Amino acid sequence: MYPLPYLIPVNMNAEEWVPVRLQYEQTPQKAGAADTIHIKTPGGRLPNGEIIPSEPFALIEQKVATSLGPMLGKGLIRLDAMVRKAAPGVCRLLNHSILHSTNSVV
Repeated sequence: MYPLPYLIPVNMNAEEWVPVRLQYEQTPQKAGAADTIHIKTPGGRLPNGEIIPSEPFALIEQKVATSLGPMLGKGLIRLDAMVRKAAPGVCRLLNHSILHSTNSVV
């Protein structure tokens, strides 16, 4: 994972988890290209109307992306995920207990 200010904890003594956005990317035009799910900071809008773009900082494991990516891309499932804030250089984990899917009505 790339270090970002969004992932640096405010209180070093407490365990903090922050929501992240998962974005599916398929590259069928490239031979042998694999499905990818990017982990991004959530975007937003400041009170003055300025848009804050989401920044990619990590990828989901290839085996998981290959299984869940096409369903995520078609809107068949929604994945919510959180990442543990930590000082740069410390392992951050995707919270699997928060990762879940819900069926959507098409």
